[in-house]
Amino acid sequence: MRTDVLVAQVRAAFERVHRAVFLGDPVANARLSVDVVDVDVVHDAPTLVLVLVTPWTVNGLIFTPDDAFPEALEIAGRRRPVFRVELTGLATFRSVNLPVDTAALRSMAQARTLARSWVPPLHQAIRTALAAPALGGRSGPPSPAGTPDEGPARC
Repeated sequence: MRTDVLVAQVRAAFERVHRAVFLGDPVANARLSVDVVDVDVVHDAPTLVLVLVTPWTVNGLIFTPDDAFPEALEIAGRRRPVFRVELTGLATFRSVNLPVDTAALRSMAQARTLARSWVPPLHQAIRTALAAPALGGRSGPPSPAGTPDEGPARC
């Protein structure tokens, strides 16, 4: 899939979530909008990684060529859970929360800057996980049909 098409699909899908779930919710920062601040292919496999800013969170989205991916990534020295997500309008993907307090952000420029600061550690964590010997070069067992503890996340 072309990255520009995927970026447009991600924006549209998360804008739908914003309108349906978070519009007017006090947890959402009204100064922020949905935006993809980075898209890149990571590792030898065609694993597409996007960093997404929304009014309620900043996430790394991982689109893998198959369903095998670890349940957690070590990002900047901290283990972070990876969730398997099914969202209307997108292929199944993995999502990892990046530690940005969106409520405190004053502008999209600030949100983009903070989100971009997580790109190198996220990419490194994915490269490390995909290079591990388990699963033919992938780290850890494949994620189950849902998130690590709760079944598939659906929006």
